[in-house]
Amino acid sequence: MVLVSRFSLVGAVLASTLVLLVPAVSSAQSGNDCSFGRTLSVGDTGEDVRCLQSFLNKSGVIIAQTGPGSVGNETTQFGSLTEAAVLKWQTERKVAGANGVFGPGSQAMYLIASAVQQAVLAAAPAATTSTAAPTPVVAGVSTSASAEAMTVAKTALNRALSLISEAQDAVGDVRDRDDRLDLEDDLHQLNSDLFAALAEYLDADYVAASTILKDVLLDADELIEEAEDTADRVTERDAVDAIDDAWDAYRDADDEVETEEDDGNRRADDARDLLDEARDALRDADDAYDDEDWAEAVERAKEALDLIDEALDEL
Repeated sequence: MVLVSRFSLVGAVLASTLVLLVPAVSSAQSGNDCSFGRTLSVGDTGEDVRCLQSFLNKSGVIIAQTGPGSVGNETTQFGSLTEAAVLKWQTERKVAGANGVFGPGSQAMYLIASAVQQAVLAAAPAATTSTAAPTPVVAGVSTSASAEAMTVAKTALNRALSLISEAQDAVGDVRDRDDRLDLEDDLHQLNSDLFAALAEYLDADYVAASTILKDVLLDADELIEEAEDTADRVTERDAVDAIDDAWDAYRDADDEVETEEDDGNRRADDARDLLDEARDALRDADDAYDDEDWAEAVERAKEALDLIDEALDEL
C-alpha cells in the first residue's frame, strides 16, 4: 500500500531527527538504536527484526522466556511470538490500528511520542524543581507564566499526536488511489508542522509551539473529516463490483428457479416473479452506471440482491 511505504520514510526521518534533538534519551526509551526502513510482519527476516525483538524485550514485552527470542537470544525471524509481542506492545501503548504488524503507526508515531515525552521530562525541572541556586528569570516573563505556557504546549502536543494518528488511520481507509495520494501529502505536511512545533518546544519557546500546534489541530481535524468523507464516497469501482456481484447472483438464482419449475415446485412461480423484479432493478443499475451515478447504481444492485434472496426463500 502506498501509504505504508511513503509514511514509513516520513516517520523514520522525522522520528530520528526528533530523537537527535532530545539529549540523554536511552535506546530502551526511544528505540533509536534500531533503523526501520520497512513494515515488519510475520515471515520477514533481517537484522531489523532482531533489533525489534531486542527493543521489545528491553521494553518489558518479552518475546519468549527461554530459547529463541528471549533476552540475549533475539533472532532475525519475525514469527508468531514476535507478532504476539508487537500486538501486546501496541495494545498497552494504545497504538492506533494495533494488529501485530510493526508498521508506520508503530515506528513513527510512537517514536515521536517518546521523543516528546523525553523533551517534557527534560524541560520539567526548570519549571517545577526547587534548587539551592536562584531560578533564572527572563526579563518580563514570570516563571509561573513560563510553566503555564509549557503545560499548554505539552497538552497541545499530546492532542496533536493523537489526532495525527487518527488522521493516518482515516487516510489509510481511503480506497481510491489518487484521493489517498492527495491526502497523504496533507498528512506529510501535518508531520512537518508537528516537527516545527516540537523544535520550538525544545527551544523553550512554548508560545510559538502552541501557535503552530493550534493550526496543526485544526488541519488534522479537517483532514480526518475529509478522509472519512472520501472513504464513504461511492466510486466507479464500487459500482462495477456491486453490479457484477448482483448479476452473478441473478444468473445462479435463475438456474435454480428454472430447475424448480421443471420439477413442478408450485412456489417457483412466485420466485420467478421476484427474479423478474430483480432483473429490472439490475437494468436500472446498469442505466445509473451509464449515467455515472455510482451511488444510485450501487443502491439498485443492492435492491436486486435483496429480491434475489427473497426469490430463493420462496423455494
